[in-house]
Amino acid sequence: HTVARRFIIGFIEPQLNDQDPFYVIESAKACNVEHWLKPQYVRIAQRQKFPSEEEGRRLGVGSLIAICQLREESAYKRGEEAGAAMNVQCDTCGSDGSKVKKVVETKDNAVSTSPPYTSWWVPVESRRTKSAAPSGVL
Repeated sequence: HTVARRFIIGFIEPQLNDQDPFYVIESAKACNVEHWLKPQYVRIAQRQKFPSEEEGRRLGVGSLIAICQLREESAYKRGEEAGAAMNVQCDTCGSDGSKVKKVVETKDNAVSTSPPYTSWWVPVESRRTKSAAPSGVL
């Protein structure tokens, strides 16, 4: 029984990437072949579109969560790589990861040490003056 199972699994494995990943996952679960799951999860996670409701039902909650986790990890990694490529760093952190205080001009033109949420404010240099702005904008 075990020898025949290993033979069949070994025969099928090279063909898995040519099959529907949802079918492979269903087969892996039915036949208790755990090592087939992750490569199929990765294939689904790398697609442009998220699994549909019908596909989610076929997968089951555990598999769907595993795929979501892979998609999220991949998106996070791409974001980190993009940030590193552009040499972007957080406005509230120093290069060594320590917190720094950012001095900005507040809405009433007073200078203050701002908390992190002010990093989304428009820099003072690019703000229009009240006289140049249409009424009600500033």
